[in-house]
Amino acid sequence: MKSESTKGIWKVFLGLCLMVTALMILWGTQKKGFFVDEEWSYGLANSYYRPHIYWNGLEDQWEPGSYFEEYIEVDKGEQFRYDSVVYNLKNDAHPPLFFMVLHTVSSFFPETFSKWYALAPNILYCLVAMFLVLRISQKLFRSNRMALLTAGLWGFALGTANMVVYLRMYMMSAMFALLTLNFHYNLLIRKKYDVKHWFLLILCSFAGYMTHYYFFIYAFFLSAFFVFGLLAQKKVKELIWYCSSMMASLLVVLVLAPWAFENLFGNGYSQQAAGGLDMGIVNFLWYLWEYAWFFAGDFFGNHLIVPVLMGAVGVAAGIFCFVKKGVKLFTENKEMTMMVILLFVPAVFYFIIAAVCSPFMSSRYIYAVYPMLFLMVIWLGYAGLKGFGVTEKKVLAGVGALTMVCTLVSYSDAGVDYLYQRQEQTYEAMEPYYGSDCAFLSYNYYRITEKCDELSHMNRVWTSQPTDEKIREMAETVNPELDQMIIYVEDMWPEANGQEKMDNILKDVIKYTDFNNYERIPDYVSNYGYGLVAYRVYK
Repeated sequence: MKSESTKGIWKVFLGLCLMVTALMILWGTQKKGFFVDEEWSYGLANSYYRPHIYWNGLEDQWEPGSYFEEYIEVDKGEQFRYDSVVYNLKNDAHPPLFFMVLHTVSSFFPETFSKWYALAPNILYCLVAMFLVLRISQKLFRSNRMALLTAGLWGFALGTANMVVYLRMYMMSAMFALLTLNFHYNLLIRKKYDVKHWFLLILCSFAGYMTHYYFFIYAFFLSAFFVFGLLAQKKVKELIWYCSSMMASLLVVLVLAPWAFENLFGNGYSQQAAGGLDMGIVNFLWYLWEYAWFFAGDFFGNHLIVPVLMGAVGVAAGIFCFVKKGVKLFTENKEMTMMVILLFVPAVFYFIIAAVCSPFMSSRYIYAVYPMLFLMVIWLGYAGLKGFGVTEKKVLAGVGALTMVCTLVSYSDAGVDYLYQRQEQTYEAMEPYYGSDCAFLSYNYYRITEKCDELSHMNRVWTSQPTDEKIREMAETVNPELDQMIIYVEDMWPEANGQEKMDNILKDVIKYTDFNNYERIPDYVSNYGYGLVAYRVYK
């Protein structure tokens, strides 16, 4: 039977979960638009054997608006078609697990589209991750109060909200990274090297691999240092047990998803990594600095000094205790030493590799280790102050107050990413033109996916490059009875003579059609400051 104190902990944790859920639902209601990758999430999950909008060279012809609607929705008769999801992901650069869950939820609501189909699972992943942060913190701090505080601070953090409202696989990936870390902690403490846990470790690792390919990086370093720990303790049977389980997890990937290795090493990842590692020391340090600021902005109010200060306190206290106790500091509790190493080292290596090898400079590439980085900072501050003899109540108050203030500053300064609230203005601006014919003229075809939800409301859509020849070809097929048409063009304002280039495209449309005038649709804005803009050509 659980003690009253233990029951109290779970009551408090349940209360925290309810508050975090309410907060994430609040941010979900504020989300009005989508980043292009989020539209791809729905397309890869729900389109029937069509990984991309134009998979078989169907551009340069008219397609109905339903063509784009069918890309992001599940049609009736195509529910729960996981074979289609796997096919789509084989022809993309991501594993399928996140998309299978999204497809499952969407299959219950065929021929509809909603942000909540991805948001609701993300909130669930967040709550599971919060539980794992609590369990890991209980082992690290050996204080239920500190574990509750840490779990709560992580749940309410801006970085956590960003992970939830971004409708991609990163919240799920962080959840599985935490689950794998907690599994290793349990092996250290409970030492259950049996058949049941052998299979559970395989399942846990496989789920991580099938969520994001960067999980291979985290699993490699976590496994490597766990093996070093077993070797140092000369635990041969446990070493064989562990290595066979991790190798079996890779074998399962090879058998069930052999294309995962092809995507990992043959889809630009290895070349990209080689290029990142060859960037030079100055660029290398600059990338690390930028990614450190991403993390500081999401959790510590853009004040990098806070995690640095907590780290300094922890290191100083460690040196102080080492001088007093010497090697005994580490040998008296080997389990704690290993837990700290397993928390720090794999996350730091992941951070470094993701920072220098990611295709774009974006915080999302280190989302998977955000909880570990956060735990590292909190543990350093806590252990440091405790090492200098500060009472636990004062440590709780100091670390908790400082982190909460930083969280509030983060929300007020930066705000939640990926909400795209300006998109509501764009929807209102386009609503009078729904049902129109539309020409989508851009060299960047990913923009089509970006506007998928918008294009689904059009009567017909012609997609092509904005060249004189392509525009003339399109003009020959325009219905001469139309009084107006919508023309999407790339917003070229950052370029020299950008507006002139855009005007020339619109003038070509008028030259080859029966339309006489053009005007930019009032109040039409791009999600990203620049991107696509919509014009109306009319007689």
